[in-house]
Amino acid sequence: MLKTLLALTAGAFVALASPAQATVTLWDGTGANDTIQWSQLGVNGTPVVTPAGVISDNGVTGTVNDSDGSAQRLDQGTGWNGNFAPGDTLLFNNYSGLINIVFDNPVTAAGAQFQANQFGDFLARIWYDDGTFADLGFNVACNSNTSGDDSAVFIGVISDSANIAGITYGLHVTQDGPPNSTSGFAIGNVELIDGVPEPGTWAMMLLGFGAIGIAIRRRRTTALLAQAA
Repeated sequence: MLKTLLALTAGAFVALASPAQATVTLWDGTGANDTIQWSQLGVNGTPVVTPAGVISDNGVTGTVNDSDGSAQRLDQGTGWNGNFAPGDTLLFNNYSGLINIVFDNPVTAAGAQFQANQFGDFLARIWYDDGTFADLGFNVACNSNTSGDDSAVFIGVISDSANIAGITYGLHVTQDGPPNSTSGFAIGNVELIDGVPEPGTWAMMLLGFGAIGIAIRRRRTTALLAQAA
């Protein structure tokens, strides 16, 4: 039993220490435990010169950037007449540019609601950086209208490890075409999943479980010897 515990613990430690290819999929915001609020960049109508530092409710820090260097803070219902929820705080790309959010420490998931500054069907694009800086991402079919009913599509990515270093939003004219950086769009507050234990933490937990098993075995052995005496 002791050898089995040690073997399982050592095997788990090696598995955690070895690099593995993470799996990233589209995310609908389920399970979010943190938020980057755009209200920190000013009131409705405030021009935002980027890059600009941002911080989440739980202290995740990062930088937001518009590829044209200029964005704007708007509110649904006053500055933006779209299909976010009434009063939602938004970041508008000021008619052109891609919006990029980079995290100082990678997170497990990140995403936001998205609406084009043109009514009707459109194709949104989210890219994500998993530390490789490859052109990775997903296209999502959406609809833009003036309903103000919180129907703006949430577009995010989630990984099976905390390796999402950043996300970028833009519009695609066609499924296979290049991103259109000259079209306007807005995104809502960025929802996150953070706080995933580091691999070293998991390894220490497993070693702790192994130590508990060994202690239990020793106590049982001591009790049996006492009964035999």
